[in-house]
Amino acid sequence: MREPYETPIADMSGRVVLVTGATAGLGYATAAGLGRSGATVLVHGRTGEKAEQAVRVLGNAPEVEATRYVAVHADLSSLDEVRRLVSQVHELAPDGLDVLVNNAGAQFSERRLTSDGIEMTTAVVHLATAVLSQLLLDHLRVAARRAQVPAQVVNVTSMNERIGKPVTDWGYDSGYGQVRAYSNAKLMALAYTYAMARRVDDGEVTFNAADPGAVFTDFGRKAGGSAAVLDRVLRPVAPLLIAGPEKAARRSVLRALAPDAVGRSGGFYAKGAARTSSKRSRSTATIGQVEALTDERLAALEIVTDAC
Repeated sequence: MREPYETPIADMSGRVVLVTGATAGLGYATAAGLGRSGATVLVHGRTGEKAEQAVRVLGNAPEVEATRYVAVHADLSSLDEVRRLVSQVHELAPDGLDVLVNNAGAQFSERRLTSDGIEMTTAVVHLATAVLSQLLLDHLRVAARRAQVPAQVVNVTSMNERIGKPVTDWGYDSGYGQVRAYSNAKLMALAYTYAMARRVDDGEVTFNAADPGAVFTDFGRKAGGSAAVLDRVLRPVAPLLIAGPEKAARRSVLRALAPDAVGRSGGFYAKGAARTSSKRSRSTATIGQVEALTDERLAALEIVTDAC
């Protein structure tokens, strides 16, 4: 039986949300659901063309105002582009950002490096998430004080985090593998979510993670390599066995924004409820290691981390 589309998320009227990687799949479904809840949604795409196209389609839905969706764009593998995205958010949401959903992800069949010398998957999945969380933190606090409701950061994780490990070599000078790099990046992003929840304890901004589980999208096909092979094998039966983006968004990201989750920090949501992530992701040693490695990298990139 199909689940009802409505999800008991908080009334988002008057609030502004940024969803990264929102032009397709889980991010698109998340943006659609938040728009229906009354939020103004900044729909992020890697290019302006993709973001504008998504906004046009989202705005055609009969139950929402077209102006509820606003396009923003940036290539999250580039630090300069991430900074430009932050500037767009400040310009479009001068009264603060109420919710940040770090959903954008990437996989690459072959090792590729950014201009900063970081492997691309690590840069998009983990580093960009950390940078946006840090550079938008004060803007999230502004929104919390305006609305008198905690601002929320939701980082989309993956079941792959269970086979991931923290790594010190973010350029993968040796031992690169598509699944390995993705799993490690998801593990580090999740551990850093927990680190931020512990660090930012002022009650103004919360940090939680959402695991959508297996989702039937084009992510694997577009990633190439082993992910594309798996996609070809599963695609004929996937609609019968794997949740679509709408259902996955309801049971993970939108669930993390439900009324009973507002104000809670350091949580992990999956399958429609608060759950427990891997033992490694929750260990003090892992969280401390990832926090130190990430903050060191941010300092090298001249990004000041929050020191609450």
